[in-house]
Amino acid sequence: GRRRRRFSFDQLVALSSPTWSPDGAAVALAGARRSGRTDLFLVDAGTGELSALTDDLYHDRDPHWHPARDVLVFSSDRSPGHGRKGKYNLFTIDVGEAAERSVRQLTFGDHHDMQPAWSPEGARVAFTSDRDGFYDLYALPVAGDSVGTTQRLTRALTGVFDAAWLPG
Repeated sequence: GRRRRRFSFDQLVALSSPTWSPDGAAVALAGARRSGRTDLFLVDAGTGELSALTDDLYHDRDPHWHPARDVLVFSSDRSPGHGRKGKYNLFTIDVGEAAERSVRQLTFGDHHDMQPAWSPEGARVAFTSDRDGFYDLYALPVAGDSVGTTQRLTRALTGVFDAAWLPG
């Protein structure tokens, strides 16, 4: 019930989707800049220092930290072809201290893949997508550089959002 720290970021007008690093030393989040662009940022939990992970014209959102590695999965309209149509796919970005911040595309297509969440062991990503006309949950195996086949997990007429893995 007590405020532990207070951080303020003058260059950002909105924050969303905070996700803690596995060691609790940092928080990744999506932040809207005064220019209207939304990028990914890291906040050092000890100092409050804010650093940009992405800084471009793409709309990056919904970061989720891998449970054991310095890798974020996120949703973005940065895919060639589909991004210009306002469609979102999933990507990863390496956020380790020596990382080059390289972005890797995981999903491809003319749909909205969003709200990704790593599984507790870090081998799969659950996410929401409208690829079959309604928003349902899907899972995608991700192991190193290998990406498996997407599996549909739900069939709901009303839509399913914000996947959260259960332990075990």
